Amino acid sequence: MKSIMEGFPNMERERVLVTGAKGMLGRAVVGCFSHHFETVAMSRDELDICDPQGVSRALQGVRPSIIVNCAAYTDVDRAEEDVDMAYRVNSKGPLILARLSKEMGSRLVHVSTDYVFDGEAHGPYLEFAPRAPRSIYGKSKALGEMFVEESGCDYLIVRTAWLFGPGGRNFVRTIFGLTKEQKTLKVVDDQTGAPTYTHDLAQALLELCKSGARGLFHFTNSGPVTWYGLARYIVEVSSAGTEVIPVTTEEFPRPAPRPRYSVLDTTKYQLVTGRVPRPWKQAVEEYVADLSGEWSSQ
Repeated sequence: MKSIMEGFPNMERERVLVTGAKGMLGRAVVGCFSHHFETVAMSRDELDICDPQGVSRALQGVRPSIIVNCAAYTDVDRAEEDVDMAYRVNSKGPLILARLSKEMGSRLVHVSTDYVFDGEAHGPYLEFAPRAPRSIYGKSKALGEMFVEESGCDYLIVRTAWLFGPGGRNFVRTIFGLTKEQKTLKVVDDQTGAPTYTHDLAQALLELCKSGARGLFHFTNSGPVTWYGLARYIVEVSSAGTEVIPVTTEEFPRPAPRPRYSVLDTTKYQLVTGRVPRPWKQAVEEYVADLSGEWSSQ
């Protein structure tokens, strides 16, 4: 196993640029990385990753050793109609970052998604499983991955899934809020994945950077679950009396197709970092406790 400091002899002097810094993941990454690196946070308003001149000026000004790209178009259903914007942000943006990071000699850390797979697997997806996205969102993210890989830059791509955490819309927050308003909820029970807490993903990105990791990795919290199973646990830990009723995907149609099974194998991450992702239940319980405190203070 590699030394945790390999490739970073003067880590306290390293400078990191985080794009999409005001998004749900970006906030967590900035909070985590700022304890270890000189971190420059740039929101979408401050840096449009699809503007080559703007990105070039930012990189010349910051001169980062590492760029963590948290900027993404993540509205899965709207992407089916807003096709050009989805490809602009999820494909063109990473290509621009990759080309310019190569010129600057920076390492690009790019976050991707389980939606690059078709969801027809019967076991956790390994990193080298073939991409077969079904939605516009998934196709745009898959193309972004390929652009980064083919750019020749020093890159680290980390796929994740089912993100939740402070600072943005997410399933856990939505269900928690609905338990305050509704006695029953219908939730899909035939889509299986692995929830991921933004704080845990940010820590995983940090550990991969500290280990000198390159290439493609997967990270989620541990354990598979359906959306219905996740909703039931949210109700349980929030001590709500809401009844959760399982339904099929066909009973709850959405504009964009969802993977039926998209659990990601995290073995490679574990081997490189020596860390095992904590169970999603622990992460959900922690986040729901924060939501409960936020709710009670209102």
